[in-house]
Amino acid sequence: MDATQAPPLTPPSPRRPVWLSAWPVYLILVVVVAITIYVTRTRQQAGLADPLLPAAIQLEQNIEVKFTDVTMQGRQKGIQRWIIEAPIVSLSRDGRYTHFEPNPKGRFLNLKDWRSDEASGTTKVRSLDWTAKRAQFDSFSEDLEMNENVVLHTDDNDVIKTQKLLYKARTKKVLMPEKVDIKMTDGTEAVADSLEANSDAEVFELKGNVDFRAKAQDEEKL
Repeated sequence: MDATQAPPLTPPSPRRPVWLSAWPVYLILVVVVAITIYVTRTRQQAGLADPLLPAAIQLEQNIEVKFTDVTMQGRQKGIQRWIIEAPIVSLSRDGRYTHFEPNPKGRFLNLKDWRSDEASGTTKVRSLDWTAKRAQFDSFSEDLEMNENVVLHTDDNDVIKTQKLLYKARTKKVLMPEKVDIKMTDGTEAVADSLEANSDAEVFELKGNVDFRAKAQDEEKL
């Protein structure tokens, strides 16, 4: 053999695929995923929060939506019916209740005057302003509830004071289950344990212990 001749090349040994060399890593990943799924399902069935989920997701069920300096308006058949203003408006987690606080105020518009002359066919439109320490609207029942230091002013400057008022929009009923103090511009005053009114039936009823005082006219004075 010629000393200058290069030795014959031996074929290289076949290389193992990369994925085959890394099979322990894949196995560990599969085991971790399987354990994660098992733990998550177990805790969900037990009603527990999943520690593997981000904190923001775990707290999602406790989030309430809040707005500041809000003015809300309501219309019925294109006619404006009410306005509510509040420094803070928040929605409950289930979306059912809207809370207005602190010290919201509002106005009911286009109210029929109960003293309108039906015979002449003329109906006077009235408005009523209100203030309270807090208020709440139930979107399911469409009830508006006002609480603490509730004061109502009519456009004739009549004043009604109570601690709780519930307006049931579907039945057009107004309920004041606690003490009611009424002062009319003509000097008439009334105090009662509670009040119920129905705007459709045009019925106004004072209940419980009722103290009614009317200002005497000049010709009635002794």
